[in-house]
Amino acid sequence: METKRWTIIVLTAAAFILVLVVMLTGIIDPYFHYKSAAGDGYEISNEIYQNPGIAKHFDFNAALIGSSMAQNFKTSEFDKKYDVKTVKLTYSAAYAKNYKIIMDIAAKDRDLEKVFWCMDIYSFVQPADETRYDLPDYLYDDRILNDVSYVLNKDIITEDLKVLSRKQSGIPTTTFDDAYAWYSDYIDAFNVKTLAENQIRVRQKKPQTPLPEDYFIQMAEDNLNLNILPVIDNHPDTEFIIFYPPYSILTWDNLRISGELDAYLYAMTYITEALLTKDNVELYSFQDVEQIICDLTLYKDFTHYHPDINSLIVEELGDTAFEVTKNNYMDKMGELERIIDQTDLDVLLTSYLDVP
Repeated sequence: METKRWTIIVLTAAAFILVLVVMLTGIIDPYFHYKSAAGDGYEISNEIYQNPGIAKHFDFNAALIGSSMAQNFKTSEFDKKYDVKTVKLTYSAAYAKNYKIIMDIAAKDRDLEKVFWCMDIYSFVQPADETRYDLPDYLYDDRILNDVSYVLNKDIITEDLKVLSRKQSGIPTTTFDDAYAWYSDYIDAFNVKTLAENQIRVRQKKPQTPLPEDYFIQMAEDNLNLNILPVIDNHPDTEFIIFYPPYSILTWDNLRISGELDAYLYAMTYITEALLTKDNVELYSFQDVEQIICDLTLYKDFTHYHPDINSLIVEELGDTAFEVTKNNYMDKMGELERIIDQTDLDVLLTSYLDVP
């Protein structure tokens, strides 16, 4: 009888603890699975786990999507320029499917006025049925039963306690200006001398045989048809402001060395032509802006640029000098190819070797 009594006590205590744990996560909800941020204390820093909750529950009528090329944008600058309320839904090294998944969630029960899309061409030359990293289904779907993976997850409990600690300390919830932004952690990485030295070593490699120019076209077509154009077509009243970010000249040099340059440029032309058929798309390119892409002081590596460039992009959106149209897209591609062909990288890189 005593054994039975203790068994009941233990089971009751265990059930009580489980209920408390479930209630704790349900109330705190660090990944916004059930509601938006409740007051202070929330750190928006885990895009894979927090983006679906943001897309479901936050108040917004515009979204910024993209890769690490977009993470240093300040959504307040978009808000001020376009009179919207923007959330940041970026993913580091995103594949095209990442955009499809998060946009399906963000636009499910909401009329989006604008989508600001920082579009990396590399995301189109990945398998159309893959995301860059595995996504936790229990946060992205609408099934209640698999929420046990959220409410009874020791890692989530740790996040609950972090939120409570930050609340107690009066630390405000991360703004979308700062969400996912990486610059402050990499200030010291903006070292142009080191960047030049590294590229000089890369250029000592023997260039690979160039790939056929249509090498990436099948993947680009699959991604367009499965992950990109359906998002645009399914929301004809949403304005998609799409822009190609300015990779440094070293990006194109590396693609030349790897033998992928012609195939990348051909795929970008193919993608551009498809986007230009859509009435609800405005397309801009900052890839052929020589004073940016050839100024290596603006880069921490061959692709990632200073936040000043993010602000410049917002400022210049709408300017016809950067707009890509049916009438000028081949000219803009030609300008990029001219910069790639005519830039004397030996001279450019050497000029940075004496920088203190």
